[in-house]
Amino acid sequence: MFRMRLFGLILIVLPLALVVGALLLNRATLFAPPGPLARLATYLGSNVAELQPQAALPELRPGVYPVKPGLLCREVAAALDALDWDWQQTHDCRYQATVTTPLLKFTDDVTVTVEPVGEASARLHIRSAARLGRGDFGANRRHVLDLVAAVERQLSQGEPVRLED
Repeated sequence: MFRMRLFGLILIVLPLALVVGALLLNRATLFAPPGPLARLATYLGSNVAELQPQAALPELRPGVYPVKPGLLCREVAAALDALDWDWQQTHDCRYQATVTTPLLKFTDDVTVTVEPVGEASARLHIRSAARLGRGDFGANRRHVLDLVAAVERQLSQGEPVRLED
C-alpha cells in the first residue's frame, strides 16, 4: 500500500516539477498583466509567441525604433550572432532562426522581419513557434524577448554608426 501511495505521489509531483522548472527556466512572469490565470493559459496552451500590436501580453507589443530600416537589419543580424542561434537571412530584412530549449531540447523556429515605418524608423516583427506540442511553458515568449533585448543592446552600444541607406 505504501508503494502505491509513493508511486501515486511521484506521478503527481514529477510532472508538476517539470512544469515549474520549465516556467522558471523561461523566466515566465505570472503576476504581470493580464494576470496569472491568463498567463498560465498562454504558457500552457499556446506554442507560439509573436510581436503584435494587439498582443494579450503587453511585453509582446512591438515598438518603433528611431533608426533606418537598413541599420535595424544589420543590428538584428548582430543580435542573432550574439545569441548564438542558428540563423540565415532569407530576404533583404528577413531572417529565419532555430533555437533549442535548454530543458527538454525542443527546437523552436523564429522568424524576424524588419518593417519600415517611414524613412527613418522601423519596427520588428518577431514570431517564435514550437515545432511540437500545444504549450511551450513560455519558451517562445522568452525567445522573442531575448531577441528584442539583444537588438536593443546592439542599438545602444558605443560608437555612432554611419548610415548608408
